[in-house]
Amino acid sequence: MSKMLDKMFTDIEEIANKYKGFIVKTIGDAFMIHFSGSESLKNAILAAIDIMKKTELKLRIGICKGEMIEKITNIQTYDLKDYFGETVNIASRMESKVSENDHISFTHLDELSEKQSEEIFDIINDYNPEKIVYSESCDDYGLNREKRSARLLSDMQINYCKSSEELKGVGELIAYTFKV
Repeated sequence: MSKMLDKMFTDIEEIANKYKGFIVKTIGDAFMIHFSGSESLKNAILAAIDIMKKTELKLRIGICKGEMIEKITNIQTYDLKDYFGETVNIASRMESKVSENDHISFTHLDELSEKQSEEIFDIINDYNPEKIVYSESCDDYGLNREKRSARLLSDMQINYCKSSEELKGVGELIAYTFKV
């Protein structure tokens, strides 16, 4: 098991570097990789696909594009940098919503341009993506649309993705899942 974990760490670090990401946290065999810049969502999806193709293990990957809170905390005389916030929680929730192994699911909380949404759709379209749409409006739960909660992802319905047009904007909480 130790050799397998070493190989996984090496492979994931190599792929993260290839797509301009960096590993910010590990918990057991789980990794959190941060991508920044205008192509962060695209790079995260491409990295996830490469990770799925390279590893022999059964994996589930959750991705969320949005702002994170970076904080340095002193724990037992060590300064540790960690990341928190809605984006981190939703990425984790996306991973847990994937019912089978070898699936990737993602969403975004930041606005996507038409070009960004078309590029992402071109990447995922080969994998027969399914669109996940939250079935009720956030307002029905007394929540401001700007303060969406990861818990709302529990009640999603899955519909087939029809076009890249649906990727644009953040008016609704929209997510996609696909198998590599």
